[in-house]
Amino acid sequence: MSGDEKSYKIKYPNGAVDLFTGWVNSLGKTIARNEVITRSAQITNKGKPSLAEDNSSINP
Repeated sequence: MSGDEKSYKIKYPNGAVDLFTGWVNSLGKTIARNEVITRSAQITNKGKPSLAEDNSSINP
């Protein structure tokens, strides 16, 4: 969590993809080995995201 800008992708079950540029500003608690792997993360966006709705002609 050094504030480096990265690209983040959210892929939906229908195959649509949202792309975000930003940096991680918060992560949830650590996970024990025997627990289900779920973790919350907060990402600070930079600029405007590329949303699946904007690219509907590309995605089926």
